[in-house]
Amino acid sequence: SASQHHQTCSMTSSPSTSARSPRPAAFFDLDGTLIPGSANIPLAKTAFRAGMVGKRELLRDLRNGASFLLSGASDARSAQVRDRILMAVKGHPASQVEALGDVFLPDLVASLRPQLEPVLAEHAARGEDQIVLSASPTEIVARFADGAGLTYGRGTTAGRDADGVYDGTLVGPFCYKAGKVEIMEQMAAEHGYDLKASYAYTDSASDLPMLEAV
Repeated sequence: SASQHHQTCSMTSSPSTSARSPRPAAFFDLDGTLIPGSANIPLAKTAFRAGMVGKRELLRDLRNGASFLLSGASDARSAQVRDRILMAVKGHPASQVEALGDVFLPDLVASLRPQLEPVLAEHAARGEDQIVLSASPTEIVARFADGAGLTYGRGTTAGRDADGVYDGTLVGPFCYKAGKVEIMEQMAAEHGYDLKASYAYTDSASDLPMLEAV
């Protein structure tokens, strides 16, 4: 693929990851940490207005979002959101789903907690990459990271067929609990991060594995 080709070219034209000195990075949870509430609430509303989900599915997602605001994430709620997203996007072109972000991402980026701005600025001043990790779709998390001036955004990635249509499968780990750590380890291998010298920020006990990884 093009991304594989780019990775190969990068590996052959620059020192290998293993040859570089490991360096720290800063990992941030999204929902409730960088932003108040859940990114899946505006995503669900936008998908409903676009005709991608019905009213029953919208109400279910909003209930999950309200429950998150009141009591935080849970394994059951997070798995429900994951499965709902995979089924909602199945059969739709990825470009159509990605376009949903045009509607609500500017407001989502603008909701970045002001308390986190000095923390982000401190890591940036030290030249440390800043990575957003979230159970939300990678397409949304990556665009949030870009809009907020952070280095990378990784989330839960839905599979696509050869025509770029979502096929209802999951690519890689569900970016939640141990799945976040798996993605952190992948990124450490790709970018030369020393996890034990790195930082993690979260509002949720479900991210204890992420905290322990650093």
